[in-house]
Amino acid sequence: MDDPDWDPGEVAADIRLHTAFRQARKTFFDLLAASSSDKEPHTLTALRQEPVYDIAEMLYLWRAFGIKSREQVLAYIEGHNAKLSALLVDKERLKVNGFTPGRIKAALFDQAGAVKLAINYTGFEGSFDQRDLARLLVQQMSPETCRKAVAKLSETGFVQRSTGVYNSILVRSPGTLETIFMRHLRAFRMALNGAEAKGKRRK
Repeated sequence: MDDPDWDPGEVAADIRLHTAFRQARKTFFDLLAASSSDKEPHTLTALRQEPVYDIAEMLYLWRAFGIKSREQVLAYIEGHNAKLSALLVDKERLKVNGFTPGRIKAALFDQAGAVKLAINYTGFEGSFDQRDLARLLVQQMSPETCRKAVAKLSETGFVQRSTGVYNSILVRSPGTLETIFMRHLRAFRMALNGAEAKGKRRK
């Protein structure tokens, strides 16, 4: 029996989407490699990793949504805490995603932590405490994976790291990483629009 999900026209549209997405991902990592201050093959290989993409995505989204004020940062953290709190009570989701309750609880911000993040971000040109960045990305990567990705981005000139209060490590992006992510999304959108137009002409 024919499976309606495998209708040739639908599959062709899916392939156009997949091709555009794969090309856009390639554009992201190619732009990253071209802009890296270190062109050694092992360094460029390390940059072509999912955690780097995830960090770039988060930084891009903060910029794209115009998060600048203390109130906006605190509202974001409130949403972050709400999502993690909901995840904590969903035992099945925790199991499916391979998260331990301890890992998720450690990524929650108390009031003092939220205020500290807001002060770092608004007072130090969009800086994040490296540990706070890992908390915000807890569903994408472990704290150690985040640390390694940030270190590689620092070595290649995409983020700057400095020592903050209480020996914290502050991480700040000058903007290149966000721009590369924006260009990658723009390439995806343009390729997808072109593919959709081509598909319509064939009908």
